[in-house]
Amino acid sequence: MPEKPLSIAEQVQFDSPLHLAGWQERGSWPQFAHDPLHSGRTDVDLRTTDLQLLWQFRPTDHVWSYEEGYSVWSSPVMGTIAGRTLVIAGHYDGVVYAVDAETGQQVWDFRPGKCVFASPALGLVGTDSSGNPSEGTSGDGRAMVFVASINRSIYGLDAATGEKIWTVETMPWSFTASPSLMSSPTLVRQGNRLILVIGVWNSDRSATRNVQAGDLIALNASDGEELWRRRLASVPISSPAVARFGNELLVFVAAHHGGIWALRVADGSTVWESVLNDDTRSSPSLGTVGDVARLCLGTRIHSMVCLDPRSGGKLWRKKTGYWIDATPAWFDVDGQPIVVAGAYDRYVYGFRGENGDRQWQYRTGNFAYSSTAAALLEGNRVVLTMSWDEHVYMLDGATGALLWKAKSGPLLWSHVFQGDSLWTSPVIGV
Repeated sequence: MPEKPLSIAEQVQFDSPLHLAGWQERGSWPQFAHDPLHSGRTDVDLRTTDLQLLWQFRPTDHVWSYEEGYSVWSSPVMGTIAGRTLVIAGHYDGVVYAVDAETGQQVWDFRPGKCVFASPALGLVGTDSSGNPSEGTSGDGRAMVFVASINRSIYGLDAATGEKIWTVETMPWSFTASPSLMSSPTLVRQGNRLILVIGVWNSDRSATRNVQAGDLIALNASDGEELWRRRLASVPISSPAVARFGNELLVFVAAHHGGIWALRVADGSTVWESVLNDDTRSSPSLGTVGDVARLCLGTRIHSMVCLDPRSGGKLWRKKTGYWIDATPAWFDVDGQPIVVAGAYDRYVYGFRGENGDRQWQYRTGNFAYSSTAAALLEGNRVVLTMSWDEHVYMLDGATGALLWKAKSGPLLWSHVFQGDSLWTSPVIGV
């Protein structure tokens, strides 16, 4: 079946990736992979390759014992709140920290009591899609940040103070319940309502009540009201991406066993379901090739896969040397769509969006685990990524050539194995 071209209304979200987002500030990075499409792309211009360390924030020198699934920090978010730019991230000490982006000083913290490994998400509640007050509200809306903890709970916080506004417990506590695996949430506007969509895996190994539940949940972001819940699998669920096709918002999500779905944001009903035939830890991301949309994600069959987001039909699959757990980023170079992701074979790959042919590859010193962040350098695309060799890299988006790298700090644990955790990824903001 031929791919259907995008309408003018559908194209807008790809030209402006924050178009559907709950937080639309230029120069911000309000959620995992930047925006509901998971494009991993911002138009912030770094202006120079001579990047210097501005500050470091270390909440504690204590090192906790490693457990499978642990990372030290979640991927952060960044936005201007109450007149200053904040960086907000979860830490494995069980605290969410908000830090002043200019000084590195702590502004507030929130203590859910257990680790927050999912990236937070910023949203402006009480405004419509144009940023105007919603019907029945006044003022400029309330800046909120949403976090999900392994204690099975999702929290809506005041982004300026860290004050808890609401809590949703996704499964009741029991002695036999395991820590949850929470995806990073995505926020999207549907009319005047701000909707939070998140993948949640809960487990209870009780002899009388065995539960292995991979659910996709939609909440009203203003008060935490559950709008719908879909049981998709018995394994964990990836971070969801959202796009509009026709008159419907669709959410795209994968499960660890390789299933991938397109569901309606309105009610959670299925549009299509596909199978990748291998495990995945990557989350879907969407971009365009000419006038058609494409969806890509990495797999543990050592490949990048591209699907038609309207039908779920497979368009191409390209091999790498090992797993791709990273979520791909999308951008154009001289009209050529490029899909970028790192792999556990140590390489960062740039694939051509139309057929998956390799545009470039760059070898780092160890596992290239992180999702990439694409920015501008004097108007040209660059990619920032991290490797297990304890460095952050800036690569030329057109050629993959190294432009800059810097030491990011030592690993805390000597016995961590590849794929045990999804480690933090860089973000870019102003």
